[in-house]
Amino acid sequence: RWVLVDENDEEREISEDDFEIVDGDVTDASFSFIMPDHDVKLRGDFREGTDEYEGKTVILHSNDVHGAIMGYSYIAALRDEFKSKGAEDVLLVDAGDFSQGDPNVSLSKGANAVTMMNAAGYDLATLGNHEFDFGYEQLMNNLDDAAFKIICADVFENGETILDPYWMYENDETGLKIGFFGMETPETQTKVNPGLIQGIQFVSNTGV
Repeated sequence: RWVLVDENDEEREISEDDFEIVDGDVTDASFSFIMPDHDVKLRGDFREGTDEYEGKTVILHSNDVHGAIMGYSYIAALRDEFKSKGAEDVLLVDAGDFSQGDPNVSLSKGANAVTMMNAAGYDLATLGNHEFDFGYEQLMNNLDDAAFKIICADVFENGETILDPYWMYENDETGLKIGFFGMETPETQTKVNPGLIQGIQFVSNTGV
């Protein structure tokens, strides 16, 4: 297959029937060509596409990002690369500690981390101990703005988990199902100011 790369470096899959070479050769880095359906003469680059991940499932995982903006842009680009190479399912998940670190997220008490994760297109996240650095109430307010699913199976309030304990990804076309459980480290209760996590219990000391 062939991929048309335009002047904005955007890609579109085409076939050899879609174009007619008028100057140069397909072995050149670039050449002039005509797209008959569009009745215009264009100049651009062609590069051969690849289906090396055709039908594959890819799970991209991050943790301890701590607000590193470049980390989010990199993993989003990596996800898009796998998709462009034919991957059927590409999931972007995070194992926590996204709410504290870089001043951009710390000064917003973790809210900007959720904004960046929304922009990157995360599918799922669970909690790390630093998610509670600004308090339980602040955390839950931040998570209200999340466009992705957040799970945690071992932190309780009034006998119920504070978030859904698990999430099931399903591809209706292929029948693929992948289950995820979210687990918080019980060390959070000794690493966070106890005044900020009043009213919640961790599984290690609840006997649940």
